[in-house]
Amino acid sequence: MSKYATNAILTGYRAMNEIVRECMRMAPNATIVVMTALSQQPLLRYEDVGGRCTFKPIDPQDFIQFAGSRGSYKYSPVMADEFRLYFSNEIDAEEAHRTLAALTVGGRPLMHAHRNGPEVFAGCSISVIPEPGELVC
Repeated sequence: MSKYATNAILTGYRAMNEIVRECMRMAPNATIVVMTALSQQPLLRYEDVGGRCTFKPIDPQDFIQFAGSRGSYKYSPVMADEFRLYFSNEIDAEEAHRTLAALTVGGRPLMHAHRNGPEVFAGCSISVIPEPGELVC
């Protein structure tokens, strides 16, 4: 079981509290506005297949290495299944972009990846549980 399975909400709130504390330390006289997306409409597009599944690497470093990227980077999560990789040069970013975009599961693309200079934005492209025996290649 994932280390986040039983305390994901508490972990999320603690992380958000730390972000607010950091903002207050960085700009003690600023007005900090916190907004939520919790009032959005429910995502019903996947209801006929049992709902949408979200996948993200538990260990981003192992995942990026598995993909075949060797460059040094800073990992920054964005949303549940998306992240940014910040490289010191465009050559390493291009390699990461290429290797992430080449991953497949069951013949389908595993990741969507976009490069902008030395930065790569990526996320999981699958939203349903893979069939038994389908491998990430």
